Amino acid sequence: MGELVIDSSIQSSMIEAALLKGTTLQKLLPDTLYTKASDWFRKEAGLDMIQLNQFNPFTVMTAALAITQQKYCPNKEGEVQLDAYFQEQGKKDGKNILGLETIEVQINAIYKNITLARQVELLNEIFKSNSGLKDAIAFMNDAYVRSDLNALQQLMYGETYRPEELKPLLEDRNNNWMKQLPGLMREQSLFVAVGALHLTGNKGLINQLRSQGYNVKPVNLKN
Repeated sequence: MGELVIDSSIQSSMIEAALLKGTTLQKLLPDTLYTKASDWFRKEAGLDMIQLNQFNPFTVMTAALAITQQKYCPNKEGEVQLDAYFQEQGKKDGKNILGLETIEVQINAIYKNITLARQVELLNEIFKSNSGLKDAIAFMNDAYVRSDLNALQQLMYGETYRPEELKPLLEDRNNNWMKQLPGLMREQSLFVAVGALHLTGNKGLINQLRSQGYNVKPVNLKN
């Protein structure tokens, strides 16, 4: 079970949600931010900003994070995204593949929860310093590898995002998932793969499961 079933049907919906309507990125961004972002994409990826002109600021921010991740903390040869990996392995083993939500629910949480004006502010935040993106990705990767959920929570709940923005993105979705998981786990054994931020904090899946009496403990994969 993943956040959603990963297949080709979700791609068109995600692309549609990422597009600007009735404007362009160049018109939307302040000149100083557009110039700063253009310089960054040209230097880090050899990409002309005009190629991103139809996408909303949140999508551009996601692209910048992905470029930084691949450049400075690249996957080893043959490595793939974990949720995609587990779903592919499940299919090979003849397992049922289930999703906790639809692509529409995820799009609403990610794209429709934050106004365009606020997206511009968030995009400006990541380009404030030359090393900001690189430092954030390095911190995130280190915390993830060490299974440091507190550090990951601080990265997300620090100064960048507001509580009212994180509630529909994380807490509300966690609560909806917890309405499904106990019943599913009573019916069958279940392997659940979700983003690490859904595990952190009092409203995270770990604490919510424990509060319902489940025994939840980490597995050391290094041994």
